[in-house]
Amino acid sequence: MRDIWHFLGWFALFFSLLSLRSIAVAPEGETSYDSSSIYNQEESLIVSTDALSDSGSTLWEPILGAAPETDTPTVALPAPEVKESSEPLSTVTTFVRPDGVFAPRSLRESLRINYESDAFSGKISPLSLVYDGDRVEPRGQVSGRTLTMSLHIPTVDESLAVFIHELGHIVDIQHLRKGTLSADPSKSFYALSWQSSSEKIPSATIADFVSGYALSNQYEDFAETFAFYVLHNETFRKRAESNESLRRKYEFMRDEVFSEEAFEGTDFGTETVAAYFWDGTKLPFDRKKYLFFIR
Repeated sequence: MRDIWHFLGWFALFFSLLSLRSIAVAPEGETSYDSSSIYNQEESLIVSTDALSDSGSTLWEPILGAAPETDTPTVALPAPEVKESSEPLSTVTTFVRPDGVFAPRSLRESLRINYESDAFSGKISPLSLVYDGDRVEPRGQVSGRTLTMSLHIPTVDESLAVFIHELGHIVDIQHLRKGTLSADPSKSFYALSWQSSSEKIPSATIADFVSGYALSNQYEDFAETFAFYVLHNETFRKRAESNESLRRKYEFMRDEVFSEEAFEGTDFGTETVAAYFWDGTKLPFDRKKYLFFIR
């Protein structure tokens, strides 16, 4: 009898550890994605004529340049402690570094309205938001539950677009996997264009991605698609009508990330979006109109 109880104890321990692993392991075995995206860089591309067609193998590859040199080196920021809260809404704790630096009120208000809105509040909690006066590049970065924003971004509009892009990383790595015992839901999104975290499927073409930067890896594809859905939804929807991959990416954002009515039918862009662009955070949009909509 003692041997039987001993065996059952090891059996229960094995399945407990297996269940915990399904919760704790992020895409590709990572526990978090340290986003080093959104460098304020120009693209450097190798483009083949085959890649510009709607069929055939894609040889288009972005070559990401190094971050511009700055007097102040970028240092990995330890995640600040997030204050506990009994409130059911999103818990966002803000920090400013270094001492004596102040984040402009218009920036703080724009980001606050965004993260307190119904569209985002339940998807990003808890979050430590750091306004960094030393950081120049990358403009935005996510590490675990900490989102760091440079205070050297030239406009509030661009800062907000970068912020939305980075929230896409948090939704991807943290929110969609939260409390699930099944496979990571994001993997169905990745599989539309990726066979590994940085290797595209052979049939992928430039037209299958919302931006040039989205071709960097599966995580940037998700974040760029997320931001394009939020800020340029109607443009996204129209492009998806003639591209199966974009259609399925649009439907993923609509069905798995946002409620159907969240952004459908909206478009906050102020100019016609070119068929090809590199960085979605540089697309002009009406910030006041957007913030009024999500309040």
